Amino acid sequence: MKKPSIILSLLATVFLLAGNLFFSQPVAAAETHTVYLHKEAEKPNQTGQSLLKEKQGINGAEFTVIDITHFVRTHSTSHEEALEQAKSVTKAEVADLAIGQAVPNRLGMEVVAKGRTAQMEVPNKQGQNESVDGVLKLALAKKNKSHDASYLFIETDSVSQAAPSDSIIMHFPIEDEFNNAVPDEAVHVYSKNDSLLIIPTEPKIEKKLAEDHADFIYGEAINYEINVTIPIPISSYQYFKVIDTPDPALTADLKSVKIVDQKGQAIDSDIYQVSAKENGFVVDFVPSKLVAYQDTQLKILYQLSIKAGAAPDTLYYNKVLLQYNDSLKDQEQTSTSKEVLTGGYHFIKVDESNHESKLKDATFVVKNKEGNYLTSEYEWKKSDEPANDEALLKLVSNQEGLFEVKGLAYGTYQIEETIAPDGYRRLQKPIDFKIEKNTYEAGKTTGALEVVNSKLPNTGGGGTNNDVPAAGGSNTTYTASNISRRLPSTGEKILDFGILGGLLILIVFVVYGFRKKQQQGNN
Repeated sequence: MKKPSIILSLLATVFLLAGNLFFSQPVAAAETHTVYLHKEAEKPNQTGQSLLKEKQGINGAEFTVIDITHFVRTHSTSHEEALEQAKSVTKAEVADLAIGQAVPNRLGMEVVAKGRTAQMEVPNKQGQNESVDGVLKLALAKKNKSHDASYLFIETDSVSQAAPSDSIIMHFPIEDEFNNAVPDEAVHVYSKNDSLLIIPTEPKIEKKLAEDHADFIYGEAINYEINVTIPIPISSYQYFKVIDTPDPALTADLKSVKIVDQKGQAIDSDIYQVSAKENGFVVDFVPSKLVAYQDTQLKILYQLSIKAGAAPDTLYYNKVLLQYNDSLKDQEQTSTSKEVLTGGYHFIKVDESNHESKLKDATFVVKNKEGNYLTSEYEWKKSDEPANDEALLKLVSNQEGLFEVKGLAYGTYQIEETIAPDGYRRLQKPIDFKIEKNTYEAGKTTGALEVVNSKLPNTGGGGTNNDVPAAGGSNTTYTASNISRRLPSTGEKILDFGILGGLLILIVFVVYGFRKKQQQGNN
């Protein structure tokens, strides 16, 4: 008789479990509401009083959200007393608690959310999203079991920019100022009694050419200076970088980059990093390490140079960008320095007796007023034998007799001929020329400086190009006369029939005169 009882008991249990399985209703999940918690601080004016309508969102502040529904609803005293006790909870009590942990010695309080304020897209009153600073987005349950939920917001980690907010208590359902329930849409909660501890300032940037002139030779170091004003509070910036963007004809020397403070002292290298960007560079600062330089200027000193081959008489600009995120949005400022340029000159080689005849393959070197010669690397050097100095820049006239020099600063220079055109005398005197504004461009339209050579005497077998020194001139250069008298060398015999004939004629006349006088005397 015991076995049937056991079986019936087991069957009853199975049917009970099956009934619970097939006929039980699912437990509804707690309905949530989107809440935007705003931390805003009032900006003080110059008298120290607050400007009521001018506020600034504060990023980086941490808030801990505590569900106090059970604490408030089951408190042994009045509802008002329960709320006052809830407000007395300090950040030290909850700062180290994780989500889901109960607040020690505060029965009925539990941490349900944590987060930091930041910039985000927030719907405004018109339902359109706009970028807002100092916001923490939360999804909070509207009920705790059968009770409308209540929450306590405590600022558990503040930023140096603003004072901590007062604790805030929010109850569901949310009501407007007329005690009407707010529909199921986003709710905005604003912090109270915040104030800015630091009045924010704007960053600034200014770039300038640190030279007293704007004309330069190819490759010459050109000094620049960038002044950057570090804003307050720099520690809240997400990034802060300076980008130098030279004209393609310019190139930066990264090794020359130096950053100093207002006293001219170099700042620590761990505050920034310099990297190449095309023909310029980027200085990427670490905002948190710039706090000591807030509201002061840093100077970025460096050098650029004009690349070889850059066109003369062309203005080359250099722009600098200051890019940063002040925890509100990405922003950019620009500054452009005074332009720089280089000069040049055009020449044309012609025949002395016929300027329409252009001479090719004449070779020249360039000399400055200090007597130094221009090298192919656009440096100046002393040279005792410029014609044989392979380091010097050689200018050679083409089929049309044209040649040019470019990439020089403004000033007075000379060209010296080292090889004359075939069949012509080499010039022994240098040719003066002066590079000024637009002399290179002018040479294209108003004509190049003529450099003329005279031919060597026709000896029937050609001659050297160094036989007789030739004179040089300025705008039109005339050489020595084509007439050349040949002088004998030691031991050389010369038979001059012209002189001998003259002597014979003279003797005949003398003899004839002498005999005529004798005849007259005899008569």
